[in-house]
Amino acid sequence: MFPMYFKSVELFKKANLAHWPYVLYAAYLGIFLLGFGASATSPAPPSVSPTDSKKPAVASAEELAKLRTKIDIKTVHPGQAFNLVLIFDIQPQWHIYWKNPGEGAPSPDVVVQVPDGFKVGKIRWPRPIEMDSPFGPEYVYEKQAALFVPITAPKKLSDGQIEIKADVRWAVCKHICLWGSDKQTLKLATSSSSRELKSKDAQIDPEITKLSKRLPKPLKNSKDTDSAAASFDGSKLTITGPAHGFSSVKFFPGFSPGVTYSWSQAIIQDGRFTLIVDIKINRLNTLSKPIVLEGLVALGSKLDDPSYEFQVPVPKQSR
Repeated sequence: MFPMYFKSVELFKKANLAHWPYVLYAAYLGIFLLGFGASATSPAPPSVSPTDSKKPAVASAEELAKLRTKIDIKTVHPGQAFNLVLIFDIQPQWHIYWKNPGEGAPSPDVVVQVPDGFKVGKIRWPRPIEMDSPFGPEYVYEKQAALFVPITAPKKLSDGQIEIKADVRWAVCKHICLWGSDKQTLKLATSSSSRELKSKDAQIDPEITKLSKRLPKPLKNSKDTDSAAASFDGSKLTITGPAHGFSSVKFFPGFSPGVTYSWSQAIIQDGRFTLIVDIKINRLNTLSKPIVLEGLVALGSKLDDPSYEFQVPVPKQSR
């Protein structure tokens, strides 16, 4: 889907450069039509009926994909790890994007501010769905999605309270794309005690528990994927593992500079899945970074069916 309209120029600048010819074509066509209309005798403007004047305006991006924030613990202790959870409630027929949007608009941009000594980890993205577009596949979220931001407390804490701030920007799209933003602040109690955590300190929010089931597990470090493996022979990426009774498996490519994920083939046989992905590497487009193949393997079709993420470093001789 090509974003026909952006709410801000910033999002337009971040759009795929391959789409620019279509933007220029639309602009030239608009100028031509405007000049053509001006050269003709202009009729009187049509009257606006009371019914037309009452038509609702297009909802804002913040209404179409409403952001809520939660923390999955009630009190943080020294050295404890926890999550800031960013929940998007998305209106029907609209969507936002996975960390690799494919041919879609930009993924949500998240900036988290924490007190000194606290460490913020990489965002954990839930399993997406694939959406077809004239320009290629897009990887999106519909209805609801939650991004989990891991945070680790310092080894020394005092009794009191801290603030965690989240500055989030996102694109929400249907036939058009709108750019939304929101800043939210959450307060979290702190404890100087390093005692064993009691049940009352744990988060019992059923919504967070439900949404966490959509998070992928590491392919090689999960108890249910002990025999899983991912390898690269210089041209093809092969991923294998137990199918756990599912009859379908899907590959979602990650974003790897200089790497093109071409066709993929999925096979399930004798209780195991095999994914074969054709890989093309352009060393000039790697941004001087180590080449790492990454992505997501998803079993079944439901959002909370098992999914696994992986990374495969590419040796220099395979580049």
